[in-house]
Formats: sequence, C-alpha cells, structure tokens
Amino acid sequence: MSLHERQFSQGTIALLLLGATLLVLFFHTVPARAKRMQAREQLAIAAERLVELSKEEAERREDAGISEIEAQELARAIPGDMSQDQLILDLADISAKADVSFNALSFSLNESSEIPSITVSGGFQGSPARLLQFLKLIETNPRKLVVQSASVDRGLVIDGNQFATLTLTLQAFYQTE
Repeated sequence: MSLHERQFSQGTIALLLLGATLLVLFFHTVPARAKRMQAREQLAIAAERLVELSKEEAERREDAGISEIEAQELARAIPGDMSQDQLILDLADISAKADVSFNALSFSLNESSEIPSITVSGGFQGSPARLLQFLKLIETNPRKLVVQSASVDRGLVIDGNQFATLTLTLQAFYQTE
C-alpha cells in the first residue's frame, strides 16, 4: 500500500468517523431537543395552571373571609339566645352615650313571630336633641333592634331647657338552634 493510498484510506476513515459522529449527534440531539421542547411546553402549562389555582385559592380565601365576617356580624346582630342581660347593658350604654335616662324596662317574648324576638318597652327622658341621638344610636347598635312604636311627651322646661319623655317599643331578635 502506497503512501497515497494510506492517506486516502485514513481520510476516508476520518470522514466516515466524522459522518458517524454527526449522525449520532444528530440522532441524539433531535430527540433530546424534542423532549426539551415538550418539557418546556409542559412547564408552561403547569405554570399557567398554578397561576389559575392560586387565583382560585385567593378567591376562596376572600369568600371565606367575607363569610366569616358576615357570620360574626350576624352573631352580634342576632345572638344565639335571648341575652336579656346584654340587651339591658346595650340600652344602658346607648342611654349613657346619648345622655338620656330611663327608669324601667319591660320585656315580653314574641312566640307568634317567625323569627324569635323579644319586645322591650321603656320610657326614656332627655332633651329632644338627645332623644334623637338616642334613636340614631339604637339604629347603629351592633345588636339588631327595631323600633316598633314610639311616642313623645313634652315634659317640663327646667332652666330654659325643654325635656321630653320618649316611650319606645323595641323588638330584639335572637336565634334558636
């Protein structure tokens, strides 16, 4: 074998090895590239799904938070029992805030009502402006109180100040289990 033939066969072998390497590289990288592209697509889909689930979870938490707040407000507005002691304390507190006085309260149970309630009757004394403030405080009280009837009697004028008596019939609701 001559030198020229040897160089030719070595060149051919080198070309064949290079071709084989390129073929292996091609057949190895094409599927790997396809797998990588598929993995990227799956990752993008998973990321989108994660964002959707995060939004849904945030909405559920928000809804649950609202429901919890509403349940707390409902429990305050309409307690689970008659809570007459708390009702007396509420009315005493409202009276003190409005600078209105009261001497007596009477309670009666409303059994004919669809929603259980207590009727509270009482007379409250103070200036007309203070009595109006008292009514506004009743409306904004956390416990649900509904004025069923009201009457006002003008009272004495003491030191130039007009006094009046406000007779109220209130309805206070409660829940039964």
